[in-house]
Amino acid sequence: MRKRLLHPQVATEVRRMQRAGFFIAYGQPDIGKKTALVESLPSAAVSLITPQEGKVSITLQQVQEASSGFHLRSGADREYLVIDDAHCLTEYAQNYLLKNLEELPGHVTVIMVTHMPHMLLATVQSRGFFVHLPAPGADEVREWLETADLAPEHRSMLWEVVGNKPAALNRYIQDEALLQTTSQQHQYFEQLCKGSLYERLRAATQLQPAMPAVLDNVAHFARVRLRQEGGQWAQVVRLVEHGQRLAAANCNKKTILDVIAMGVRHD
Repeated sequence: MRKRLLHPQVATEVRRMQRAGFFIAYGQPDIGKKTALVESLPSAAVSLITPQEGKVSITLQQVQEASSGFHLRSGADREYLVIDDAHCLTEYAQNYLLKNLEELPGHVTVIMVTHMPHMLLATVQSRGFFVHLPAPGADEVREWLETADLAPEHRSMLWEVVGNKPAALNRYIQDEALLQTTSQQHQYFEQLCKGSLYERLRAATQLQPAMPAVLDNVAHFARVRLRQEGGQWAQVVRLVEHGQRLAAANCNKKTILDVIAMGVRHD
């Protein structure tokens, strides 16, 4: 099995960015944009910035630390500042980058990687050269997934849960614990697809007695189904989210199930 699955055009676009300038590499999430870039560049020449663990933003301090030495090494070989999830940059960090882009040394390339380029400041967007990194086709991803060393039921489960996102699929394939946990959650959810929502949840509590965990699992997979199949899952999502709020308020299992049962009858 190939470790990475990329659209053929990605390699061409990555080569285009191996020169001086400021680039905004954009495309669908979880298709391997950052990995394709970093693996194609000399590792010693790359400074990579990502949101810190548990954080949703890339701070000014992170950008300052990563770029502090560029102006001091003007005679050096080409260096790359790669900012993954660039839409997470704070406004201060973006303005700092904008100022430095005006005086960018000739040996430095700045590449912002994002699936939401519209979240960048308009002034930043106007300075960057946009490069589209396309996703591989769904048929190609399914064929690639079929070559993975997985049980057939795991392949079908991953396709339902993750879909046409090769980088995300690869995380599950490489992480046995994550795969097993997700598979178990999926089994809970399949139990919930039988009978009324009330009966489904009651059946799930027999499989996993902790009510908050049941609701978390159901909410995750119900949102997946809602995205895939539309409005028929909206009721499930709405009622389960109500149940999550009750669980957070330490309501007991019977109360939560009774409230959800009333919601089912009302709808």
